[in-house]
Amino acid sequence: MKEKITRRYLAGLLDGEGYFGILPATGNNRIAANGLKQFRPTIKMALTTPEVIKEICLKLGGHIHMRKFEHDIWNAAWCWESRTFVQVEKVLNYVHEYLIIKKPQADILREFIDTKFKLSSDMGSTPIPKETLEKREHLYYLMRKLNHRGKALAETKRDDSKKLDEVIVQPSEKSEDAERNLCAVAV
Repeated sequence: MKEKITRRYLAGLLDGEGYFGILPATGNNRIAANGLKQFRPTIKMALTTPEVIKEICLKLGGHIHMRKFEHDIWNAAWCWESRTFVQVEKVLNYVHEYLIIKKPQADILREFIDTKFKLSSDMGSTPIPKETLEKREHLYYLMRKLNHRGKALAETKRDDSKKLDEVIVQPSEKSEDAERNLCAVAV
């Protein structure tokens, strides 16, 4: 039987519809013993076709939930999430070499996965070293920067002049002046 969810197919889906991120931990795990924030790796994707999402979940693990929207013309979306170090590493191993657009995010996520703290053999509650938590926080901010949507803050400064192709067009009260200005810009 031919495999339905190939590595290339899933990489393409994740490139277009997926999210690779590092999110702050929630609940009791959000602050480490030394007072630094905790973070967790995340890969998720939403589609309106449940069959594909279910196949991905069966193949790579994670969990599925349905998201309904209040807008009448929007379809419900099936969301797949992978949020543990083991699951995220499995997904990255499966698709990493075929990613194109989200490869930088996947690289940072891979580096984050590599910070997984190994428990000592006595299975006691050994605190995560401060250096590891600081590195995770640094990777979190790098990922946030990569995943930022919209213009960068420095680019959103409003420009009140009326510019058109390097030429400043001054509004005129006389219609013939306005036509002359437009013709000069068009040339």
